[in-house]
Amino acid sequence: MFKSFLFHRWTKTVLRITNLIFGVIFLFLLGWKFADYNKTAKLDVSFLPLIFFLILAYFYYLFTEWLIKKITTYQLDQNQFFQVLQEKKLVVEGQEYQVEKIAHLQVRFHSRIVNFQGILIIPQEDDYLKLNFLANSSLDYYKQQLFSYLQGISWQVQGKKQLSWVRICFHLALLTFFFGYLFTIAPKIIQEAARRHQQQGQKEPSGEPSGEDGGGMDWEGKDKVAHYLHRLNNEPFPPQAKKNIKAKISEYKKAYFQEKISLEEQLREIFSLPWWQTTTENQDLAVAKKELDREHFGLEEVKQRILNYLAGKKRAGEKQVQILCLVGPAGTGKTSLAKSIAKAMGRKYVKISVGGVSDEGQIRGHRRTYIGSMPGEIIKGMKEAGVKNPVFLIDEVDKINTIMSFHGNPASALLEILDPEQNKNFKDNYLEIPYDLSQVFFICTANWIQNIPGPLLDRMDVIELPPYTTLDKVKAAKTHLIPSILENYKLTNDQLTFTDEAIEEIVKFYVFTGGMRQTIKLFNSIVCAFVYKQETENLKSEVIDLKKTRQYLGSSVISEDSDDYYQPGIVKGLAVSEAGGSVLRIEASCFPVKGKEGKLIEPTGNLGKIMGESVKKTYYYLLNNYQKFGLTEEIIKGNDIFLDFPEGAVPKDGPSAGIAITTAILSSLTGKVFPSNYAMTGEITSKGKVLEIGGLKEKLTAAYEDKLIDTVFIPRGNERHLEEIPTEIKRKLKIIPVDNFADVWKEIKTNIGCNILNA
Repeated sequence: MFKSFLFHRWTKTVLRITNLIFGVIFLFLLGWKFADYNKTAKLDVSFLPLIFFLILAYFYYLFTEWLIKKITTYQLDQNQFFQVLQEKKLVVEGQEYQVEKIAHLQVRFHSRIVNFQGILIIPQEDDYLKLNFLANSSLDYYKQQLFSYLQGISWQVQGKKQLSWVRICFHLALLTFFFGYLFTIAPKIIQEAARRHQQQGQKEPSGEPSGEDGGGMDWEGKDKVAHYLHRLNNEPFPPQAKKNIKAKISEYKKAYFQEKISLEEQLREIFSLPWWQTTTENQDLAVAKKELDREHFGLEEVKQRILNYLAGKKRAGEKQVQILCLVGPAGTGKTSLAKSIAKAMGRKYVKISVGGVSDEGQIRGHRRTYIGSMPGEIIKGMKEAGVKNPVFLIDEVDKINTIMSFHGNPASALLEILDPEQNKNFKDNYLEIPYDLSQVFFICTANWIQNIPGPLLDRMDVIELPPYTTLDKVKAAKTHLIPSILENYKLTNDQLTFTDEAIEEIVKFYVFTGGMRQTIKLFNSIVCAFVYKQETENLKSEVIDLKKTRQYLGSSVISEDSDDYYQPGIVKGLAVSEAGGSVLRIEASCFPVKGKEGKLIEPTGNLGKIMGESVKKTYYYLLNNYQKFGLTEEIIKGNDIFLDFPEGAVPKDGPSAGIAITTAILSSLTGKVFPSNYAMTGEITSKGKVLEIGGLKEKLTAAYEDKLIDTVFIPRGNERHLEEIPTEIKRKLKIIPVDNFADVWKEIKTNIGCNILNA
């Protein structure tokens, strides 16, 4: 069917008409878009579209003729071609065509093939059909018969037109004219039209700008340069900023096409920033203290340090520029503290998060040379604040990427921002002009201070927020949390009441984090369940006790401490983590060996490097001092020692379990039970000295919450911290400071249990 179409006399005409239709549609759409742009840009270049469309039409014509020639070229096989040469006829799909002559025959020789190309002239009823053809023949066949065929086809070959060079010269002249006009005359027309348009805009009265974009005017239909200059001359920009912005406007005047669009977006961002706008700061410390107390329970030391900072800033003014860093577990109120500081100072509040950021451009901005470039998060935050002295919270600084890559190092970008000596001239890559950040009150937050890069940490004043203890959570639930939740759900204490036992049950056995978020979720779930019963069962009121708590929340997440400590080698240590303090169970076992000296077996329990070193230190301390504790050389050297720290899924590290590990090994070697009402914490040296530890409040709180513990050993160096411990904890626990492990052994040896082995 397709071959028959090729031999139809109207084939090329149909293809040309079809291409003409598509060409007209294409040029019409292009002209419409060009006219639309011309209308928006207000350029008087009416002659330019005509020349531009003629160029396109010319190239479209050349492309159409080339395409038609490719489509209508018929491939002859070897037999068909030599039948044309010998018999002057062509047979296609059973139909015979008489060939009158061959026009423009071209013969090309390759390695083993001869290529023939030309036009077959085939007579029709009242016209001629010109068929482009392409044929190939093997060189072997040529040697035998081709030469004789070619000698007899003088009747067939029609020479090329002698004036073909004239057509070539015509096309070259036409192209030279088109491109000469396009690259010389057209830019001058556009430049002149833009100059006239600018002069017309300057003659119009400017008036008072109105609209959005920082008090700017309507961007459509008014001269942008006049708008920029109007704002620059009538608004109190800083002198250096005004100078830099004027340079940008001059660059904008000289720019063309895409560069002008890019500069326009840049100027729009520059003028949308707060260059002089500020908020009046509240310096009443009593109001600040009231705001902090209203929003946060406890955290007295943290709130006092914040008030101290505000008092110093009130006295020193802009000379005191500090960067605060709030460090603590998730849910301890770092973000809400920053919001409260902003409220207390009467400043705007802006927050960005840099957790997981690996591209420096997200902090410092992308250069305009990139597609889709935009300012960095700092400039975006300042634009959102609308003033140049907000409280700016940078969240999760400990989770920012610190590895240098082809995207840069975002942690290094923060060094300039958080340095008071450098942020006066902070330069965003997109704006390309300095911006003053010296009046911004930066506050950073982090979960782990160890993960903050050293140079960054050196620029900040760190305030640590300890995890909430169970006592803190219970008090916060009673005084702040439950009333707030009831108010949110429009309930009263008469409708829904929590007993003290239920609150303690929820906090102690259903919450396993040091923050308040999980506590809030649990109380919210109970209140929502009660509201559902009100809506569906018409329930008027309810008292949440222990039974109702387990009914709403299911079985407890944290199990009570077991009473299986009445075995040799089991000791209670004290630990602290993000979730707060906890009792650390330590189990030591000894295995007699024969014919060789005993050793310390690799401990288990997901221990960190520091804790592993502490285990080795305690073992070698006992190996050198076993006689002081009533052990013989046969016992200490005739047993392998193995230590296990249960709950292997929980990572454990730190040196503060040193004296507890030593006691567990002694209990195992002597076969005597360590009293389960004792707990201890303290780092031990190779000479037996007990060193100071951290997290004393959290650890003593964990001991207080344990039903069995009533006596706790702590290092003598921590005795000064007992003033910070709540009275109810000190009332229940007997706290014994010690200098050396010998003091611990002296205290407990009179209370040590019976020898299980001899029982």
